[in-house]
Amino acid sequence: MVSLLTKKRIDKMKKKTALVSVSDKADLIILLKAFKKHDIEIISSGGTAEKIRKLGFEVKKVSQVTGVSEYPAGLVKTLHPKIHYAILFDRKKEDHVRRLKSENITPIDFVVCNLYPFEKTTKNTLDREKIISNIDIGGVAMIRAAAKNHKYVTVITTPKDYRKSAEELDQNNGHILPQTKEELALKAFKHTAEYDSMISSYFEKENFPDKLTLSFDKKQELRYGENPHQEASFYKKHDLEKQISFKKLQGKELSYNNLNDLNGVVRILRDFMNHYESEKAVIISKHTNPCGIATSDNLYEAFTKAWDCDKISAFGSVIGANSDIDKNTAELIKSKFIELIIAPGYEEAALETLKEKKNLRLLEIKDIDAFKKIPEVDYQFIDLGMLVQERDTKTYDKLYLKSGNIDINQVKELIRFGILSIKNIKSNSINIVREYRPGYFQMIGAGIGQPNRVIAVELAIKKAITNLKHEFNNKYKEKIKDLILVSDAFFPFDDSIKLSAKYGIKTVVEPGGSIRDKEVIETSEKIGINLIFTGMRHFRH
Repeated sequence: MVSLLTKKRIDKMKKKTALVSVSDKADLIILLKAFKKHDIEIISSGGTAEKIRKLGFEVKKVSQVTGVSEYPAGLVKTLHPKIHYAILFDRKKEDHVRRLKSENITPIDFVVCNLYPFEKTTKNTLDREKIISNIDIGGVAMIRAAAKNHKYVTVITTPKDYRKSAEELDQNNGHILPQTKEELALKAFKHTAEYDSMISSYFEKENFPDKLTLSFDKKQELRYGENPHQEASFYKKHDLEKQISFKKLQGKELSYNNLNDLNGVVRILRDFMNHYESEKAVIISKHTNPCGIATSDNLYEAFTKAWDCDKISAFGSVIGANSDIDKNTAELIKSKFIELIIAPGYEEAALETLKEKKNLRLLEIKDIDAFKKIPEVDYQFIDLGMLVQERDTKTYDKLYLKSGNIDINQVKELIRFGILSIKNIKSNSINIVREYRPGYFQMIGAGIGQPNRVIAVELAIKKAITNLKHEFNNKYKEKIKDLILVSDAFFPFDDSIKLSAKYGIKTVVEPGGSIRDKEVIETSEKIGINLIFTGMRHFRH
C-alpha cells in the first residue's frame, strides 16, 4: 500500500514528461502539439532535439537531466539511471518513490522512440562498419523499459500511432487509456523483436542455423482466406521487399487464392527468366499448378500455345510472362477470363486494351534483376513446426541414355524445358512436352498431383493426344512420336513404360534410382522406348 506521504509526493509529480528520440522524424509535429497542449515537458537529445527546436517547441536536453554530456559519436546518451529508473520505477511502491525523490529524478511518462534504420542501411551499403554503427542500443533499452512498465508509461514506436495517441490525450485530459498503453507496449515488443531478427539475419551465414528467427510485416488484410468462412491476412518477409516487388496497375484487391496462385507463377517465372532470356515465355497457372507453359520468339504465340495446353483449366487462371505485354497479346487476353497477369511491363496500347476488363488485376514487376534472384531456401510451415530446405534450382545432373538410339543432344533443350516445367508441379506429376517449331517448346499435356503415378501418366498422355487431335485432326498419330514424356520421379515398375508405348510415346525421361530400374530398362528396350535418366528427382509437395 502507498502511504499518505507517498501519495502527496506522487501528486507533486503531476506534470508529465515525454522522452522523444526518433530516427524516423515523420509527422512528429502531431505529437509535439499534443504534448504542448497538455503541458507535457519534452526531453530529447542529438538530432531529435534539434528537429524539435526547428519545429518551434521547447525541449530539455537529456544531458541536462543526467548531468552527463553526450559521448563521442552519440554512443551513450540515454543509458543512465536518471533515464531508466525514471521509466521503470513503480509509482505505487513507497521505496521506489522515495529513491526517486532522494536522487531528484523526474518521472518519464511517455517514451517516443524508433530505432536506427538498420535494415535500410543494409540495403543501401555494403560498408560493414556503417551497417554495424546503425545497430541501436539505447533506443532498444528505452523501448523495452517503457513497454515493461506500460502500466504507468506510454511507449510509442511508430509515426502511425501519433495521431491516435494525440486524439486520446485530447479526449482524456492528457491521459492515455490502460488498454491503449498495453496495445502500444505489444507493438513496442514486436518492434524490438523484429529489429533483433534483422540484425541476427544480417550476421547469419548458415541456411540451417540452430535458432531460426524470421520476421514478417503485415501488408494486407484479405477479404477472406481460401474459403469465405476463413479470415486471412498477407504478411511479407521483410528482406524480400525489394526482391519480389510489383506495382498493381489496375483491378480488384488481391485475394488469398490470388496470392497463392501468384506465388506458383512467380516460382516458375523466375526459373524461366533465368533460362530463357531471349525467348518469350508464358506460364498459365491454376490452383498453384501450371496448366500451360510455352516459349516462342513472339509473346502472342507463346500465350496461344500455353493456353492451348488446357483451355478449360486456364479459365480463371493467373498468367506470368517474361516480357512486356504487347497490344496483340492484350487483345487475345481480353477475350479470355483471367484473374491476374504479372509481367515486366505493358505497352501503352496493351494497357488501354486491358483497361476494358476493370476487374483484371495487372501487376508490373518493379525490379527485374532483383526478381530473378531465386532464394537459397524454401520455408514450409507445418502443424509440427517448419520445414526448411535448399531451393530446387537444378534441372538434371547428366542425361544418360538407358535404352533406344535417340541423339540426346538433339533433345536436351526440350528435356530442360520439360524439367523446368515439371519441378514446379505438385507430385506425383507427369508432363508431355514438344518442340512445336525449331527452338520453341510447349507443355502439351500434364498429369498433376496424383498419388498413383500410372494415372498421372495416363492423364498427361490423354490430354496431349486430345490437343494433337484438335491441331492436326486425322494426322495426329504421326505427331505422337515427337513428344517427350517427363516424370518428376522414378518409375517403380514398368507399367508406366508399357502404358506410354501403348499410346505411341517413343521417348521417356525420368530420374532413375528405383530398385527395379533394370526391369524398367529391359522393358523399354524390348518395346522400343528411348529411356533417358537424369539422375535428379524433382518432387514437389
